[in-house]
Amino acid sequence: MDVETKWLRDFLVLAQTKNFSRAAQLRHITQPAFSRRIKNLENHLDCKLINRLYQPLKLTDKGILFEQSAQKIINELDQVFASLNKTDDK
Repeated sequence: MDVETKWLRDFLVLAQTKNFSRAAQLRHITQPAFSRRIKNLENHLDCKLINRLYQPLKLTDKGILFEQSAQKIINELDQVFASLNKTDDK
């Protein structure tokens, strides 16, 4: 399964803001393109992460579970990148 890290970051911003337009602004992308990314993520995972019937939106039960996992993955990646940047290869 090919899930892009930018989709994880998008999802985390959406989970935090609970608003597609605001999340798209924060991710520096148009709202339609942002919505497509979230839809692609849901399609790849084969489940709904967002209940779009509410304003502000709500995460589904699977969305809540996925938010926790996505945050761990992104935190670990960020730590690895930071460590690599500190390491001197000379």
